Amino acid sequence: GFDIAGLELFLPLIQGGTCCLCSDEEVADVEQLKLAIARSRPAIMQATPTMWAMLAHAGWRNEERVRIFCGGEPLPTSLKAFFDQTGSEVWNLYGPTETTIWSTVQRLAPGAPITVGRPIANTGVWVLTGKGLCAPLGVPGELCIDGAGLAAGYRNRPDLTAEVFVEHPLRRGERLYRTGDLARWLPEGEIEHLGRLDFQVKINGFRIELGEIERRMVEHPWVQDCVVVAKELDGARQLIAYVIASPFDATAFRTHLAERLTPYMVPAHILAIDAFPKTANGKTDRKALAARDIQLQRNREQRLPQTELERKLMAIWQELLQIQKLSTTDGFFEVGGSSVLAVVLADRIGQAFDVPFTAPELFKYPSVQAIAAHLAGPTKVSVEEVAPTEPQPKSEAGEMPAYYADSLAIVGISCQFADAKDHRDFWTNLREGKTSGRFLTPEELRAAGVP
Repeated sequence: GFDIAGLELFLPLIQGGTCCLCSDEEVADVEQLKLAIARSRPAIMQATPTMWAMLAHAGWRNEERVRIFCGGEPLPTSLKAFFDQTGSEVWNLYGPTETTIWSTVQRLAPGAPITVGRPIANTGVWVLTGKGLCAPLGVPGELCIDGAGLAAGYRNRPDLTAEVFVEHPLRRGERLYRTGDLARWLPEGEIEHLGRLDFQVKINGFRIELGEIERRMVEHPWVQDCVVVAKELDGARQLIAYVIASPFDATAFRTHLAERLTPYMVPAHILAIDAFPKTANGKTDRKALAARDIQLQRNREQRLPQTELERKLMAIWQELLQIQKLSTTDGFFEVGGSSVLAVVLADRIGQAFDVPFTAPELFKYPSVQAIAAHLAGPTKVSVEEVAPTEPQPKSEAGEMPAYYADSLAIVGISCQFADAKDHRDFWTNLREGKTSGRFLTPEELRAAGVP
């Protein structure tokens, strides 16, 4: 039912070739698919990177010398390395359905960087800035396409059609399609695909390109593939990295990323997964990943709540962090807590037990067990006896815990922000993960006395 069938069916036939159709069972079972390839020995096979990666992981080494057409998703560096190792002829193809099958193509030489190449005949490709101008060489912009393959629009969706099939800003009377993809021109005249514009997220005021984190993660020799999503947690967002790796070591992967990325780009959780969920057309279902419950991989025993106070506190933590299998000894910042979520948690604890509790206290009482013991003191809420807290490990002299990189200390508030009429509005925005600021013009800066 997809436009790609036009290439897969008609290209071989008009060239005098034969189409080998696999059954649903063969496509769903990688071992059966390997047998089908060995039996038919096709000259050309087209599939998504996900399918090629499945074959690679199942031990297929392209002994049949199949010419590989790869498209539909970004080609990971690990899969490109596999193609290089097997001496495969690989063609990287790019093109959205809205521009009819493929729009650019590139044969990838061994050791060469991954690009989507140049536009095919009767097709124009543009990399445009937000103002509709051509982006300079090497500067990222939105990838836009025109030409003979351009669709008329979406059936019965004039609103969506008008949004992405727009008047050509550089050619009067023509249209182009805004792909929503981020790309840039390279000096050799090829296009480098940099990911989706809608995969760019904003967390705690920082704009983050999820594709950059994924690219850095798969550079680790143990990692086969990685998908990073932004998960909504009570109005705030945190990064979750799902990794296919052997062996799996979240600490090693976190260190790997910390050495290559700024601290706010290191995911709150790095979780193992056997395979990524797929959409109906075989692409990675990022929405399904973002909706998954977080399952922590533990290297120590889980301690369950022992008192009614601990149970109530645990319920608050689980609802906020969306993690079910927490331990009462887990540190808040070690299991994905952030400075913004700390504010929310402190507020909920204060309201639930009608006691004053602030975000900075989470550094002193970082676990459910520690908070319960603190609240159960002689001047706090009346609860049943709780076990003494386990001593928290101390950092080496001069070192700070890793979570300090994402910590916020509120010392005092005296402020004027664009999106907050007073400090109470600012505090509400902070709790909800919203930024309250704007860029000042040069004139405003001069009026404020800034040289």
